[in-house]
Amino acid sequence: NVIYKKLGKPVKAYENCKESETVEELHNIRNNENAIHMESLAVRERILGTQNPEVPRHVVFRGILFAESERFDKCIDLWLHALHLKQMNDIPVGKDILRFVQVFSQMIVEEIEIDFAPVLSVLESCVMELANNKSKVNNPDSEMESNIMTTLYILTILTKLLSLKGNRYEMEDKCRAHHLVRRICALQLRLKDGQTLLHLAVNEDTLVDYSITNHVCKYPCAATAKLLIDCGADVNALDSNRNTPLHLIIDYGEPISDFMTINTIIMELIEAGAHMDTVNNRWKTPYDAVTTGVPKTILRTHTKLSLKCMAAKAVKFYDISYRGNVPRCLESFIELHGFDLNQC
Repeated sequence: NVIYKKLGKPVKAYENCKESETVEELHNIRNNENAIHMESLAVRERILGTQNPEVPRHVVFRGILFAESERFDKCIDLWLHALHLKQMNDIPVGKDILRFVQVFSQMIVEEIEIDFAPVLSVLESCVMELANNKSKVNNPDSEMESNIMTTLYILTILTKLLSLKGNRYEMEDKCRAHHLVRRICALQLRLKDGQTLLHLAVNEDTLVDYSITNHVCKYPCAATAKLLIDCGADVNALDSNRNTPLHLIIDYGEPISDFMTINTIIMELIEAGAHMDTVNNRWKTPYDAVTTGVPKTILRTHTKLSLKCMAAKAVKFYDISYRGNVPRCLESFIELHGFDLNQC
């Protein structure tokens, strides 16, 4: 009376391998190292179950070995499966997503074709992870900050793919990508210093600490900024120093050698409604804070203050009481043009 094991559905990441059920079937793969490894992963998952936290660890390790031998397609399939198992069981995946950043960066540097679907899957995992971070009251700030930075890198990688091979991708996939970025923007994520993803995308001080990734992700990045702006990022968001993204980009240290970047970002911000008269904690507008001639020329060309902006500046400059005396929708607008001295 033989008791047969109950086999689950084949897993794509395990190359849809079917577990050996007889000695003969096992004998047939004795010289196939890859088949033995794939079957061992399938057996482990069946016995321990998909909810066991040890299962993804072995899947990730096998993927690392594939990455080291530059068999990136196998690596990505395994890591995506591990990512799915972890998120299904509410296990943090920040480090897993960072691994994808590194392998995608390596593929771009080595000019190896990247399928769009895995990048979208990782981007969707970013959305889920960030939403979970934000919903947890006791979530460590360091974890949230690390995940925000990793998401920025994924967005930059996404723009590289769209610019290099965008015409090869289906419109449905590109629409899905923009939908996911809109969801990220809607989360209104910030670092401890108040920087949003848009601040980070235009800030030359944004660091990339990983050797292979810094060949792909460099900031300021006009394409990343444009993607965020197109997907609803707040162009007038203030960091803890009351700097808007416009304040940061005009402080870029290479305005001549990288003119196209600074010009594109400034134009994108202005066309999206960035206020050129928002003051930071030093009471400086972007135009006041500019330190080099190139951005000053660009700003001067587009400086056209509305009567509404001039009135708001006067209210703040002369410390006129306005809360409760103007429509509430105007209060935040007036706040952009100055700050209360007792808040300093």
